[in-house]
Amino acid sequence: MKNNNKKQLKRKYFSGDFEITNWKNLQIELEKLLSYKIDSKEDLINFWETVSELDKIVGDKGAWLYINMTRFSNNTEYRDAFNLFISEIAANSELYSFKLKKKFYDSQFSRELSSEYVHLKKIIANEIELFREENTPLFVAEQKLFVKYREIVSKMTAIYEGEEKTIQQLSLYLENNNRHVRQEAWQLMLGCYKKEQIRLDNLFDELKSIRVQIAQNAGFKNYRDYAHQAKGRFSYTPEDLLKFHETVEKVVVPLVEEFKKERKDKLGLEILKPWDMKVNVEGEFPNPFETHQDLIAKGIKTISQVDSLFGEELENMQKNGFIDAQNRKAKAPGGYCYPLFEQGSSFIFMNAVGIERDVTTFIHESGHAMHNMMSKEQAISQYLDMPMEVAELASMGMELISIDHWDNFYKSGMSEIIIKKELIDKINFLPWEVAVDAFQHWIYLNPNHTAKERGEYFASLLDRFKIDGDWTDLEKEKAMRWMMQLHIFQLPFYYIEYAIAQLGAIAIYRNYRQNPQKAVEQYKNFLALGYTKPVSEVYKAAGIKFDFSQKYIAELMEFVKGELR
Repeated sequence: MKNNNKKQLKRKYFSGDFEITNWKNLQIELEKLLSYKIDSKEDLINFWETVSELDKIVGDKGAWLYINMTRFSNNTEYRDAFNLFISEIAANSELYSFKLKKKFYDSQFSRELSSEYVHLKKIIANEIELFREENTPLFVAEQKLFVKYREIVSKMTAIYEGEEKTIQQLSLYLENNNRHVRQEAWQLMLGCYKKEQIRLDNLFDELKSIRVQIAQNAGFKNYRDYAHQAKGRFSYTPEDLLKFHETVEKVVVPLVEEFKKERKDKLGLEILKPWDMKVNVEGEFPNPFETHQDLIAKGIKTISQVDSLFGEELENMQKNGFIDAQNRKAKAPGGYCYPLFEQGSSFIFMNAVGIERDVTTFIHESGHAMHNMMSKEQAISQYLDMPMEVAELASMGMELISIDHWDNFYKSGMSEIIIKKELIDKINFLPWEVAVDAFQHWIYLNPNHTAKERGEYFASLLDRFKIDGDWTDLEKEKAMRWMMQLHIFQLPFYYIEYAIAQLGAIAIYRNYRQNPQKAVEQYKNFLALGYTKPVSEVYKAAGIKFDFSQKYIAELMEFVKGELR
């Protein structure tokens, strides 16, 4: 059910009471736009802003359907409503969207637009080039399989100490000081996926087949190259990413190995196992919050201390029911921040169970929310569809520029411990991010592989990047560990951006350490840009370089080591 507590932003081109009730009433508006008279470059700009406003209206319709479906994943009404939206409204809009982009791009007045619109024309030209009408039903089929994956995972529970626990609730025990407790919880979690392994492998094979066909229809040799272009990655090539994988292996993995040695020594262990990687080596932290409401209250206070404008936005989101942080049965796993264009706001969804990672998740998603809030005045929809290297810089940057205020969650005197733990966690995560990307390169460059080969290759990546310690006697779990990463199912090739943005966030943090006020202002300037500029220029506005060369990464790792001394 849509929440109308927050006032809708004033529309410029559509009446305030216009609502999409079905495909037919949307089709009428799309037909009008196809007939839109363009006699000047001013007309062309107004035309595209009108198209964009309708995009936002449609986007919000889909947003609320998705939000409700994930909040209540056992509600078949919500699931069917979302599937209907995807198969009717979203699917039928694709051809119209293509024709409208062609109308804009082919207009004689497009060539008269100022240099301000060069980036927009590049984005639209790329979208036109990739469009194939025969792919529309394939995108619908792909979306329905995403829903099926979420349904399977959201229903996963296990009995621990006589109580039914969700996957998220079991993950709480991975931070327990008792190694036996950690091991049991980890094995129960993996056991849930083991029970569904065949279903998940078959579901992924269906997804893979659809994606291979999508790429072939668009004239690509493989889905990897199609996905790269579809994501508008104009600043780097797939081959650059393969070099990035090698750089992380050479520069980051040795530093992570140093962290592991320290972890092993502090835990008094001879060998680290996968269930030893989350426990805090500085001793058990007190619970950072009591309830999900407490998490939100402390999170708002923390973000307010970065900038009062940020805190006001979160307060408004809470007041309007735009934050659901509670973990409960039959709620989809994971977390996200969904933009609500019509409200100029966002919806934060997560599953808080009372651990330190929940704090990180809340701050992370708040970074996305601030991005949506700061860029809400952008009239053109393409400028609000941020590539992930940009979107994740907002969220990961927020994690680090807020970290001095995380003592809101913990007792005084813990700041240094928290900062050290967060920096180490962020570096530790880089090899996993790169492994997930390398896995997908292999999957789609070798699409005829078997499920067994897929598992074996992923296991080899865990060895290559030395992830999660010693897997002896856990070969089956090792080969299926990838199934726990929903991005591989739902958001193919959306993961390396976390690694790229993490490096950017560390660079922002380095600036913050030198001049906090200037770094926050640069961060806000970056947020307000949306995607009005190419990625390198957006990063420049944040006061950093868009660079993942070996030299630059080594420089950032040296900064982190200096901070940890």
